[in-house]
Amino acid sequence: VQLADFDHQTAGIVQDRISLPGRIRLIAGGRYASLADINVPATRSLWLPQYAVTYSPVHSLMLYGNYSVLLTLGPQAPFWAGGLYLAPYLSRQAEVGAKYEPGKRILLSAALFHMRAPFFYPKVIDDAGDQSFVSEGHETHDGIELNAEGKAADWLRLTASAAGIRAHSSVTGTTAFDGKQVINVPRLRRTLFADVA
Repeated sequence: VQLADFDHQTAGIVQDRISLPGRIRLIAGGRYASLADINVPATRSLWLPQYAVTYSPVHSLMLYGNYSVLLTLGPQAPFWAGGLYLAPYLSRQAEVGAKYEPGKRILLSAALFHMRAPFFYPKVIDDAGDQSFVSEGHETHDGIELNAEGKAADWLRLTASAAGIRAHSSVTGTTAFDGKQVINVPRLRRTLFADVA
């Protein structure tokens, strides 16, 4: 058993932007990634697509939508479940939103998002209560996020955001997790940042 996390990733990115009449812009591309991970016997080579469209009906407003596939290194199991690293996994994310800049001092944005990824959890494997850390089923995150950022003064910039997130797991094979909010994902997340110059 090797408790190690050594990986090597090589990627090439291709992207094209097309401007259409009516202030519409299409963006298509992706990343061809090759990942060698000590925890996976063979090197994985994958095409990870990324697509987006933007529309600006007026100069101060932009509507957008995007879709992307991401490759992420697998998490490490807790020490009581062996401490091994799981294989890399794919997640898929789609988002639609709007950005509004009424003046040069403030930017307002809103977005709806949907993300799906494998679900990782400790699973009881025998009557003695021994556990293994596994990937079964998936977790789905749906939500809305609101942001505001701008200059309150020449020396002060504020950024505030709030997000409502419904993150539930399904098809895990363990009824204690199915349909429940994913652990460590808040239903409501709020942040406030201040940059002082």
